[in-house]
Amino acid sequence: MQSRHFKGVNSSKDDTKDSELHDYEANLQNLEKIIRHLEDDNPNLNDLVEQYQKGMGYYRACEKLLKEAELKIEQIRRENRDQDPEELALPEDTE
Repeated sequence: MQSRHFKGVNSSKDDTKDSELHDYEANLQNLEKIIRHLEDDNPNLNDLVEQYQKGMGYYRACEKLLKEAELKIEQIRRENRDQDPEELALPEDTE
């Protein structure tokens, strides 16, 4: 099988922005911890407000990273819209 060739895309895993993915995952995990704390630990009002504020920061960070990813996907789609589907083959499975 041939590999897919998209304009503006390198299929190498080394080109993936691991730090962005890690940042998203870390923010999401922190947000989930805060939610569990708020649901399970019955925090006092001051802690509740503080944790809510922190949680909103993590939420906004996740939302921003998701929006950036969405824009990148749309850019890739626009760049490859006119390519012949016959030229696009699924990448070979390396497993």
